[in-house]
Amino acid sequence: MTVDNETVLAQGRGDRPAIVADQLRHLAQHVSRECEGQGLTIRILPAEQVLFIHTVGASAEVILHDHRMTVAFGLSPTYETGSGAARIIGAGLREAADAAWSREATLRALVSAAEDMERRAAS
Repeated sequence: MTVDNETVLAQGRGDRPAIVADQLRHLAQHVSRECEGQGLTIRILPAEQVLFIHTVGASAEVILHDHRMTVAFGLSPTYETGSGAARIIGAGLREAADAAWSREATLRALVSAAEDMERRAAS
């Protein structure tokens, strides 16, 4: 599951809103093709809710053959399994997933944000 902060919906990259619109539509396509329990799941995390995961930085939890591995990105990628830090980060990621918007709300928001970016590009 990928959980992006709500600010991703309004951020443009300088003078390239058309590119951001394409990226948002690409994410929306992934959301619309989701199959429960398979492949990539994308959700939006509300910006007004401060969660533990906001303090950690870029991190992910990968489950492979029923084993959880925490992945973080800093100066170099790190991988941990079973450590206290890995368990805490994993719990924070699950908390964020529980707080995230529904599939339907995520899809509506991505499509709406893409349309806003397209209007910005056209003006």
